[in-house]
Amino acid sequence: MSRALDAPIDTAIVEQASEWLMLHWGGELDADQRKAFSNWQHAHPEHRRAWQRLQQLQETFGAVPAGCARAVLRDSPDPQRRAALKMLGLLLVAGGSGYLLQNQVSWRSTFAEHRTATGEIRHMTLSDGTRLDLNSNTAVDLRFTAQERRIRLLSGEILLSSGHDPIRPLIVETASGDVQALGTRFSVREMDDGARVELYEGQLRISPRHGATAHTECRRQPLVQQRRCGPQATCKSR
Repeated sequence: MSRALDAPIDTAIVEQASEWLMLHWGGELDADQRKAFSNWQHAHPEHRRAWQRLQQLQETFGAVPAGCARAVLRDSPDPQRRAALKMLGLLLVAGGSGYLLQNQVSWRSTFAEHRTATGEIRHMTLSDGTRLDLNSNTAVDLRFTAQERRIRLLSGEILLSSGHDPIRPLIVETASGDVQALGTRFSVREMDDGARVELYEGQLRISPRHGATAHTECRRQPLVQQRRCGPQATCKSR
C-alpha cells in the first residue's frame, strides 16, 4: 500500500497540482475556482493522490507560509519567482520522500523574508538597533523572540553591527553552524563548502554543526565549515 502511494505521479498531473497550489497560495479561491478545483480532484484518483501527497509533505516539512507566497505573487509577479512557486509544487508532489524539498536552498531563498537581487545591496536597521547590510544575491529570515534574536542566512553575505540587548543573544544561523555576536561587528558569507566569518570588532562564539564551540576575538578570522572550524589570518577593518 505504501509503495502504491509513493509511486511516481504523471508529470502532467504534477503540473496541474502545482498550478492549483499557486492558486491556493495566491489567496482565497472564488466560487468558480472552488468548483473547478473540486471537479479536478474528483476527475481522477491520481488527482486526489497528488493533492494528498502535497498536503502530507507540506505538513512534514513546514512548506512555505501562505503569507510569504501571497506576498511573492502580489508584490513580485516576475516570471522567475512564479517559476519558483511552480518548482516548489513539483518538488512537493513528485518525491515521496521529500528529500529534494529538504535540500533545496533556492526555493527557501526565493521565499525569504528579506532578499536582494544580483547587483543589489540593501542596508537595514533592525528593531533592536542592529545594522544589517545585505550583499548582492543574499537572502535572510529574521526570527526575533523574547529569548533570542536569530538571523537565518539562506544564501549570500551579510555584514552586521549588533545592537545592544543584554537579555537576547544575537545569532546568525547558517547551514554549517551558528555564530553568536558578543558586542560585535562581523560578516558571514554562505559558501559551497561552508560559511566564512570575518570579525571586525568585538568577539564571537562559533558553534559548528560538527565540532566544538569556540570563542574568537578581533585578532582572528574564523572559517566555519561542515567538519571543521579553524582560526585564520587577522582582524580586518571596514
